[in-house]
Amino acid sequence: MLEPYDGKLSRTVLRGEEGRKPLALPGTEDQMTFEIWKTPFSEVSGLGRNFVLWADNVVIELFEYKKSGPPEDIEVNKVKIEGSWPVGLTKESRVWKLVFSNPIAFRVRNESQYLTHSERDTLPGPYCFSRNSEWLKEIKSEPLINEGTELIHIILVLWDDLIEIVTEDFPSIEEMKPTV
Repeated sequence: MLEPYDGKLSRTVLRGEEGRKPLALPGTEDQMTFEIWKTPFSEVSGLGRNFVLWADNVVIELFEYKKSGPPEDIEVNKVKIEGSWPVGLTKESRVWKLVFSNPIAFRVRNESQYLTHSERDTLPGPYCFSRNSEWLKEIKSEPLINEGTELIHIILVLWDDLIEIVTEDFPSIEEMKPTV
């Protein structure tokens, strides 16, 4: 049975480590070598997530932010900005379901623990992967990982979250209809 991610500010889970403190996983400031991950949503700059489910698989539903209402006036840092558009999941949004089969580890950070601009600049794009990041090196040193196992560290930089997953294979990706 799948259980939803509980939405805490930061959470790291390492499969097979029940009852043990999660690893202190390094962030992107560790000079990781990443490549652009070409996906059906590669050209979409405004992605959000509906949910993350974890069991034998990690299932992530991503959606494209679209204008979701008429323009509004908003205030940011006591400055009035006229004609701003609210955005969200709409009937016109594209939606993708990603299924990571038997992932090794994952973490989700929300916008309050988001990457700094300098950290974001070290990534080649919002959807990328590495085969030799610092996180992979730490995980491969764990006794649960067989020597020689090839792992992939995938990063999804969304508007509201940063999702990182370590797995042996890229996920299956299915385009779906929005449920609005």
